[in-house]
Amino acid sequence: MATPAAVAAAIPSRQTLVERARALIPTLKARSEAAIAARCLPPETIRDLQDAGFFRVLQPRRYGGYEHDPQVFYDIQMTLAEGCMSTAWVYWRRVPVAAMPRGHETISGSAMPPS
Repeated sequence: MATPAAVAAAIPSRQTLVERARALIPTLKARSEAAIAARCLPPETIRDLQDAGFFRVLQPRRYGGYEHDPQVFYDIQMTLAEGCMSTAWVYWRRVPVAAMPRGHETISGSAMPPS
């Protein structure tokens, strides 16, 4: 089992997470029209959010999350909105659900992506 210091070291900082979101802005802008036309985000966008660790921002550490302050979540959301408002909305709707412990993956009839 990892030590608490090792776990803390593996958790990205607020700055790192916002930089990851900022790096996605051009990609999100390029996919924005497709998201609007399809009325859903492209699977690649969901994968990008997962790969960046955004779904783990509010999730408790004991469940594998980063357990960041809600302000980090909002900072990421506002940054994503600079690239695609739809992506920011989906992120706003999904992260609080993703923060729940396992066994609560289904809410409102939809499953959360795996972490």
